[in-house]
Amino acid sequence: MSQATFKHFHKVLKDLSTQVIHECAENGEPISCKKGCSYCCYLLVEIPWEEAEILAKWLLKQPPAKRTDIMKKIKRNAQEAKRLFRKNDKTAYLTEPVDQDAGDFPDQLCDDYFYDKSRPCPLLKDGCCSAYEARPTVCQLHVVSSPAKLCTRQAGESDEYHIP
Repeated sequence: MSQATFKHFHKVLKDLSTQVIHECAENGEPISCKKGCSYCCYLLVEIPWEEAEILAKWLLKQPPAKRTDIMKKIKRNAQEAKRLFRKNDKTAYLTEPVDQDAGDFPDQLCDDYFYDKSRPCPLLKDGCCSAYEARPTVCQLHVVSSPAKLCTRQAGESDEYHIP
């Protein structure tokens, strides 16, 4: 898939997100996601190569100090993720390049990454995405109408909630 295709895809996603937000508002379901809410920015996410290229091009356009700061964070997160993956024989393969048929990404690994440590996305700055206009699809798809406190790492299984 080309970058041009992804840009078209992002427009479609934005239109769909806008529609979902509008429908939620019509149904009296407020959207918890607001500027400064960054709970989902601590998740371990996978992105396709094409979106990694879009982010890399965005990063190259940033001022040198900002670019250096983000690169340090990217390297630190990558080292931590690699260490986490290598802790378990079943996930060690994730430290090497994989093909499309590598299998499912273990849910437990995402939980370990999210709950074990507070690893913010390297693009997170003061609670906001510094690469908002170039953020990956997975980030664009987060639209939450449940109470924001349920997105925290402190939310327990006993917390009751209804997801419309």
